[in-house]
Amino acid sequence: MHLLYVDESGSVTDPAQEYFVLAGVAVFERNTHWIEQILNDVAFRFSPADPHAVELHGSPMRAGRDGWKAHPLPDRLTAIKDALKLGIEKQSHKTVRLFGAVIKKMRLPDKTLSCTLLSSLLAGLICS
Repeated sequence: MHLLYVDESGSVTDPAQEYFVLAGVAVFERNTHWIEQILNDVAFRFSPADPHAVELHGSPMRAGRDGWKAHPLPDRLTAIKDALKLGIEKQSHKTVRLFGAVIKKMRLPDKTLSCTLLSSLLAGLICS
């Protein structure tokens, strides 16, 4: 069995946004422990007393939100790169898969159909 994490960037219904992005990672269930250990090592740099309290979320880390401003930007950027490189890229491609799609919303007929299409796209990514 694989565990999936999917996240979006953008809003399907916001006309000011030209694109909508879906991305995620699928991890073979027995590998999650080892990836968690790697990510805990990255989080430890920012909270040695409680690395489990650190959320490694790229947008707040980069922007300095949610307490990240207390850490220098180069350290935050290095942590983002290390989390992605060590936690995902260096893993076996048989046990960890990245997937994503960038959708240009103006090519979709209407907002309700776009939600249906996005759902179908996500189902296709997960099932492929």
